[in-house]
Amino acid sequence: MPSSPTRISGVILIAPLALVPALVSRQKQIFLSDPLYPTDFLFGRQIMELMPVLVRDRPWTAVGIVVGIVLAVAALAWLVRFAWRRFPALTRRQRLARFAVALPLLGAFYHMMDYNNFSWVRDRLQVIPIMWDQTENYRHNGFTMAFALNLPMANVTAPAGYVSDAIDKIPTKPVPAGTSHRGKPDVIVLMSGSFWDPTPPAQRQAVA
Repeated sequence: MPSSPTRISGVILIAPLALVPALVSRQKQIFLSDPLYPTDFLFGRQIMELMPVLVRDRPWTAVGIVVGIVLAVAALAWLVRFAWRRFPALTRRQRLARFAVALPLLGAFYHMMDYNNFSWVRDRLQVIPIMWDQTENYRHNGFTMAFALNLPMANVTAPAGYVSDAIDKIPTKPVPAGTSHRGKPDVIVLMSGSFWDPTPPAQRQAVA
């Protein structure tokens, strides 16, 4: 079957979107032992604010990254142009046939992302949402599936009244104990879920 600019261009454009996050996740696991989460993209502004410090600490690494990005974008543009000129286009019937196959698959994939409800497709594919252990979740389900399962948790909305002016009005000086600038103070309780049995092992065996 002859290739087409639609199919080739789609692969060329989608492949970096799939490979680059996986590479970033691998690098994050090396330094922080955690995979890449969708919520990490919410901290993009903080990362950009740290860029001057990172560039000042490792300037040649920053230069290499910039050069690599420029070369990757240039190579991607060349591949798209090459594919668009060299390969014939798909007919309308071929496009409709591919769309009819892809649409149900995308719908099933979207349904699989809801880990709170049972999914027959997810059960048949042995996809287990291990949300309490993300390292095992990524190891068992793979980067793409685990990342997709975590996408609903990235939908974070700001609470009512959460604006920059309200944050700036919060006093920075410590408030004396027993006083507050509000009528009802916020009470924070720290609880430890660790349990420890001080009984020596020998005594536990004797009791048993």
